[in-house]
Amino acid sequence: MPTKSTEQNKNISAQVDTMDNCAHLANLVVTTTGCKDIVTGDHFLKFKEDAIVCNIGHFDCEIDTAWLEANCAEKDTVKPQVDRFTLSNGRHIILLASGRLVNLGCGTGHPSFVMSASFANQTLAQMELWQERESGKYKRGEVYIMPKKLDEKVA
Repeated sequence: MPTKSTEQNKNISAQVDTMDNCAHLANLVVTTTGCKDIVTGDHFLKFKEDAIVCNIGHFDCEIDTAWLEANCAEKDTVKPQVDRFTLSNGRHIILLASGRLVNLGCGTGHPSFVMSASFANQTLAQMELWQERESGKYKRGEVYIMPKKLDEKVA
């Protein structure tokens, strides 16, 4: 049982389990872990017909796309960044963005304004940490919410 996932999602009405236990139930799989081989060949073979698989976690290591490419009977490009694979068991898998980050591959990614606001917030937060480094206001290893006054500067 993935205890950290369960803890993080306790207020969300969703099933949290391992891929081995729930692959046969999947209509949509979105990997978000940043870990390697979250979706493997065994999982692909268990997915429902036309299950959609995508990644938002970390590069393209979460989904074993090499297995999918090597073991499919046929691959059809439905449209750019949307591929439909026919597996040996006759089922089809729809892979978005070739297993890479789906928000960048299938959408327009983050608009430049959103990116600039995010980076401005990060910069102001780093400046705050530096300026308060000896005051004891912030402790090493702790997580803090950005001071509202800094967030408002960016807004």
